[in-house]
Amino acid sequence: MQPAEFHYQALAAFLEDLSRRYQVSLHIGGMLEYAECDSRLLRLLSRYIIHQNPYCMYVKGNAALWSRCISAKGNIVKALERAGGPIFGVCHCGVAEYVVPVSCKGKVAGYLSAGYCRPEERVLCKRLRHTAARYGFSEEELFRVYRENIPDRGAPPPELAAAMGTLSLLFSSLADDMQLWNLELTGARTQHRLLMQQAVEYLHVRCGREVTLEGLARFCNCSQSFLQHLFKQYYGVTVSAYLESLRMEKARLLLKNSALPVSQIARRVGYRDPNYFSTVFAKNHKLSPTAYRSRRERD
Repeated sequence: MQPAEFHYQALAAFLEDLSRRYQVSLHIGGMLEYAECDSRLLRLLSRYIIHQNPYCMYVKGNAALWSRCISAKGNIVKALERAGGPIFGVCHCGVAEYVVPVSCKGKVAGYLSAGYCRPEERVLCKRLRHTAARYGFSEEELFRVYRENIPDRGAPPPELAAAMGTLSLLFSSLADDMQLWNLELTGARTQHRLLMQQAVEYLHVRCGREVTLEGLARFCNCSQSFLQHLFKQYYGVTVSAYLESLRMEKARLLLKNSALPVSQIARRVGYRDPNYFSTVFAKNHKLSPTAYRSRRERD
């Protein structure tokens, strides 16, 4: 194993441990430029490109709201530049987040955020009612999904803030050492990265349902051939290969952490035919889903 690969895996493990320990949804924003430098790193970190919290996934079912989430990333970078350090604020959908900057050559080039808690009740009600009215959600259902998935707790503890600060330094060091970011980007390249961000978020949100290249291209407002070419350029794999990898990751987690039957897991990760799911899983892991679960339980 190459040293870089080892360090990348250690970084991914650190993120996973932090997320589990503090029960937070971690998000890496503004960093798709990784793909132009090292697609291995991007694949390891792809699960953090969007918030995985069920509430966030629920509201992103609305395409217009999803687009607003993507466009808000630039505003977060500007807010970090003005603050000159970490910020603790509330997103437009009512989640209080702790956000730290990632710098490259002295400029804020991205950020890490922890989707953490609820704001005060007055602010929360105003945000959720506005979101429900503007984007066509049932207000009652929106409040229900929010309260089931966003904890009611205080500000982040010092230990989480310290760990996020360490991550900020690690990512900033990577950016400087590997020149991951070119801060004087052409408009075309900026649009390409935004398009790829849309594509990856689409795959993460919809991987449990039917996904077609045609539907993805329509969502990204580009041709199928251009999307496939750009995706392969950025990620080093085809759209279908990336989707399969994403589904296999979710399947492994369900096999390890739940007692769901294999047939239900297959449906949850986007396979209507459990037999075909088992075939794909065995191709990727040299074990059937049942054998994989049994081995994990023994280990």
